[in-house]
Amino acid sequence: MTDASGAPLVLGFFEPTFLYESLWCVIAGAAILFLDASLRLGAGSVFALYVSGYSAGRFVFELMRSDYANLILGLRVNTWVAALLFAAGAVAFLVLFRRPRSRTRPAPLEPTLA
Repeated sequence: MTDASGAPLVLGFFEPTFLYESLWCVIAGAAILFLDASLRLGAGSVFALYVSGYSAGRFVFELMRSDYANLILGLRVNTWVAALLFAAGAVAFLVLFRRPRSRTRPAPLEPTLA
């Protein structure tokens, strides 16, 4: 938007939430890879932890946004979805991480000649 003389108008200050989200995804992904390498989280646990971690960051970023969105009980719908996904990811992580894991590796598949 420009004024009558053609100079650009700054209508307000906006948080660069896309940048924050990108940095959060890289940090969370690196932390999860480190945890998986050191603790051997197991199949499914890594994904559940990522869902939970991503949703936690998304919850915070949605609170920073100032554009119009539908509200439920004073919070944006996107914030509620992020909170629900965080809870679901946390529960899934706890269930998957606590289950017993086999200590033996599966046998390699034999090649078949057809």
